[in-house]
Amino acid sequence: MKTEQQTRAEMIDQQLAKAGWNVNDPTQVVQEFDIIVDLPEGVAEAQTPYQGHQFSDYVLLDILIEKRNLIQSPFTVIHPQEIRGVFSPAQINDILKLTETLAA
Repeated sequence: MKTEQQTRAEMIDQQLAKAGWNVNDPTQVVQEFDIIVDLPEGVAEAQTPYQGHQFSDYVLLDILIEKRNLIQSPFTVIHPQEIRGVFSPAQINDILKLTETLAA
């Protein structure tokens, strides 16, 4: 089994390069994007350093942010209808709203 780093280097980074994205250019691709999420119900303060955070391995910077721009390797499968995996559809919509706000 490949590590996440190997999967990125050998598969995802190469596919992104073929699609015209330079993963080493922070104006095109942000890696390890920190997404602030609500704490669980009844929890007022984060109890661990990562509670209240989720991460997207890649965010592709474009004028139009689309679901295809969120890739979480190796735990997400991209299907023609939707992205399935680490983030629920509602969380993906929240991420899209956040990135649209940041891009504005």
